[in-house]
Amino acid sequence: PGFTAGPCLFKDTMQLAAYCRHTFSLGHAAMLVNETMPDALLELARRELAREGRTLAGARCGILGMAFKPDNDDVRESLAFKLRRLLLWEGADVTCTDIYVRREGFVELPQLLERCELIFVGCPHREYKDLAFRDSHRIFDCWGAFPPRAAPSAPPRPAAAAAAAAAAAA
Repeated sequence: PGFTAGPCLFKDTMQLAAYCRHTFSLGHAAMLVNETMPDALLELARRELAREGRTLAGARCGILGMAFKPDNDDVRESLAFKLRRLLLWEGADVTCTDIYVRREGFVELPQLLERCELIFVGCPHREYKDLAFRDSHRIFDCWGAFPPRAAPSAPPRPAAAAAAAAAAAA
């Protein structure tokens, strides 16, 4: 589960492909699946917001963990950074944190939890295991690190919109 990037996936796949006279289609397919994981996570968020008539533009998104694998500070080839770029391209307000990685612009974990409505798990460090998310947080976790949660119910529609919808349905 999760983002399975890092420096070895590409290097090892290329070495095996060269050994197999460039017919290592399984390795190439694995790389394609892996590289599109951030896109798939983004699409889940898009669909959930679309049910409320919203987009990612202006959404307050947080990425929890930026390393390429849990419990270390190695960010080489981390797909959490690709996810960050994709969210920014969508117009989201993106906040990042990582218990092991210190970078300019990163915030501490409490700030991310306070500031963000959508939480994307970039890397599930063991320190995040017992986090208490608010009911209003929407968690997008391709690692399976956190138990699935029911999506929050859609906000009540204004009376005029509800009446128009009822009239259209009749």
